[in-house]
Amino acid sequence: PSTKYAEELFLQILDAVEEAHERGIIHRDLKPANVMMQRTRNKMIPKVCDFGLGKNLAKEGQTRTGQQMGTPAYMAPEQVEGKALDGRTDLFALTIVLFESLTGRRLFKAKERNETLARVRRAEVPSPRAYRPEISEGLENILFKGLAKDPEDRFSSAGSMLEALSKLMIEEGHRATNHDLAEYLQRVIEAYELKQNPSKASPKADRNLLPRTIIVASIE
Repeated sequence: PSTKYAEELFLQILDAVEEAHERGIIHRDLKPANVMMQRTRNKMIPKVCDFGLGKNLAKEGQTRTGQQMGTPAYMAPEQVEGKALDGRTDLFALTIVLFESLTGRRLFKAKERNETLARVRRAEVPSPRAYRPEISEGLENILFKGLAKDPEDRFSSAGSMLEALSKLMIEEGHRATNHDLAEYLQRVIEAYELKQNPSKASPKADRNLLPRTIIVASIE
């Protein structure tokens, strides 16, 4: 998707994650399959699903060391190492989702699980602008900060990352409304329907939209 819509989608997901973190809950398995966008009239409402691996830090403190839980390609380095986790672990996973949405490339995923985990441990992140030049330096810097190997070098909270991204979007004139996002995703759905069943698809569907689009959230 265009950087404007990817940023707006990510902004809303960040808002949902921030609410969970404020309640003392970290997800520990954030990935595209666990992010739903519910369409309500002309709005899109983000829903973060499947808290099966989530932990309530207010009751249990940081997650215990020695445990390796989550989806390898969306883990953070400390998660692979079985170290204590906090909200910054979720931010690392979410930034992977944003990176992949913007570039159309998997960041750490390899054919073998062990190689995927090794890539996560190294946390070597290529420049997203090498794949997509229209990505601004400001957005690239946010991606690099969210994907820092050391949690201390990442955003301190979902709120601080949300604030940084919001400021950048305003500066670059990229801020889209919820209605804009809903209309864009509706066009993506129609393009998909056109590809699956041309005879029943909406006549307004844009045949050229789908091949260039990567959806990182499910539509409910």
